Amino acid sequence: MENIIDQTDRKLLVELAKDSLQSSKKLAQKVGMTRQTVASRIAKLEKANVINGFRAKIDYAKLGYSIFFVLFLKLGSFDETVLASALEDFRASHHVLMDASVTGEWDVMQVLAFRDTNEYDEYIANLRTKYWKVFRDSKSHAILRIFKSPDDFIPLS
Repeated sequence: MENIIDQTDRKLLVELAKDSLQSSKKLAQKVGMTRQTVASRIAKLEKANVINGFRAKIDYAKLGYSIFFVLFLKLGSFDETVLASALEDFRASHHVLMDASVTGEWDVMQVLAFRDTNEYDEYIANLRTKYWKVFRDSKSHAILRIFKSPDDFIPLS
């Protein structure tokens, strides 16, 4: 990948991460090249799958989501088909902002968004009732403030 992108591409990526709706003209001014060159470089980054689309940054609070949790899960031992079905169903929830397989004491880590603690309580109660054979244990922590998310990460070197 090192030979796919150069410092100018990195500057473009940083600018696009800040605001993906910037015009080619504005981007060109910021990185010191023509609009056509900017458009060509962005197309090259898309073709190389360095850029996999553009997303809106959503203000969850304005949609009523005011509380976030990190949830850790331990998987039990059971039929793989049951596990796959449960994980697919669980991951499809609109509350799941991030889902990852992790090492260590826990098997799964998720970041979840809720409108209030009652909604979270219902979610966890449903999880324990519906998937008690799949998830052996769970642990959660309320997130007080989010300072940076994976969407904000841009490798600079």
